[in-house]
Amino acid sequence: MKYKYFVLFFLIALFLSSCVKDDDLKQYDSPGDLSSLATFNAVPATSEMNLFFDGVRFNKTNEKFSFREFMPHRNVYPGEKKLLIEGVTTSGGKIRTSRDISLQAGNIYSLFLYEEGGVQALLSKDNIVVPKNGYAKVRLVHMVKDAPALSMWDQEGRQPLFSHLPFKGITEFIEVKANESMSVKIIPSGNEKQNLEILQTFVPENRAFYTLMVVGLLHAKDEDDEVSLQSIKF
Repeated sequence: MKYKYFVLFFLIALFLSSCVKDDDLKQYDSPGDLSSLATFNAVPATSEMNLFFDGVRFNKTNEKFSFREFMPHRNVYPGEKKLLIEGVTTSGGKIRTSRDISLQAGNIYSLFLYEEGGVQALLSKDNIVVPKNGYAKVRLVHMVKDAPALSMWDQEGRQPLFSHLPFKGITEFIEVKANESMSVKIIPSGNEKQNLEILQTFVPENRAFYTLMVVGLLHAKDEDDEVSLQSIKF
């Protein structure tokens, strides 16, 4: 299994190496000397977000990285990093905040931006092991701050795929059959009387990874910020 992990990491790092300057890469002997980071914007009412690690811009100039958007894995130098977040809200307000982030060489991460008394950053170290042939992998991420814990059921509804996931919760990846229609239902766990039920159908591709991210607000003032499920392949 470790062999599969390092093969996948090597391919990701090789593909994304164009994001790092050639002169800088000479300091490193292999892709295992780098970190790989994907980012998700789960902050409602944001029209633009720019990320800087130790003063170096992470997103490209043409990537607005607005609410619900995702930036795929790309290389970052490991170490203790100062993450600066600068953004603009849909009403024109300015966002500027910083967070400390620790990245270790050879690891693959996901970074989720969310709102809780200001813009926050949640870092997840991802256990990326390639699924066997005929399968894909999915995980559930709960980023709705005014919603209760959530559970996700498959179309048969016999048992939940994920149970009682709280706000800011990130599950591990699980295997599901690929190239077959997959219907999921996401509802509040227990008996909470909340106006929240999400039904979605998609067809996972063979050996692909999917993040199913629930974002938005139950009590949104704008329909653009209402709760939705983002199915993100990477």
